[in-house]
Amino acid sequence: MQKSCSIDTLCNGQLLLAQRTSGYRVSLDPFLLAYFTPKRTYNSILDVGSGVGTIALLLKLYHPLASITALEQNEELSEICRHNSYLNHQKIDIVCADLQDNPLKNQQFDLVVTNPPFYEKNSHRLSSTRTTTDFETLPLAQWISLCIARLNHHGTFSIIHLASRLDEILSILNRKLGNIEVIPIYSKKNQPANRVIVTAKKGSGIALKLSPGIVVHEDSGEYSSIIQKILTGNFVQNKQ
Repeated sequence: MQKSCSIDTLCNGQLLLAQRTSGYRVSLDPFLLAYFTPKRTYNSILDVGSGVGTIALLLKLYHPLASITALEQNEELSEICRHNSYLNHQKIDIVCADLQDNPLKNQQFDLVVTNPPFYEKNSHRLSSTRTTTDFETLPLAQWISLCIARLNHHGTFSIIHLASRLDEILSILNRKLGNIEVIPIYSKKNQPANRVIVTAKKGSGIALKLSPGIVVHEDSGEYSSIIQKILTGNFVQNKQ
């Protein structure tokens, strides 16, 4: 593993996470996605664009008996993900490959989750807050379609993305999946949503549902009670 990594303790000691000391570091997004993924029984889970393995490891806390695969094309991040699997004594199958090469074409999963790059290629300049890992390596529609292709017949799909790209996400899901739920994420009350979590199920005809969503920060700037619960790992005690 790279020497330029820190090892951080998260979820009240339930999770150890090695990550780069510079560039991309874990944000709130993986915790939100893991928390709001439908609480069903999953025997097999695929995390697409897994980075250092945060979502995969959180889902392992939720579903300790599930077989989890992490797909990541960046070799350095895959190496860190492998180290995090070791640090947490959790078996995660790590596949270092490009999604568009369809490396798992012979496998299907009960659950596919993804926290993909948010920005279209060349749409923004690189900065201290936007690194190369924030930019798409293939169009969002293609990314989602390749994820859906890995679902089994009644599989569940879950994604977190920018609220401004919700129409793109729904345009794909409406053609291929049902039981779609949109969960808006608001930075503060009375502000537009800046993130959305969208979940859907293959082989379902249930109509779209819009959730009330959640607020991340109180007016004081402190995390809301639900966010504090998520970050401390208290939700894991209620896992199915």
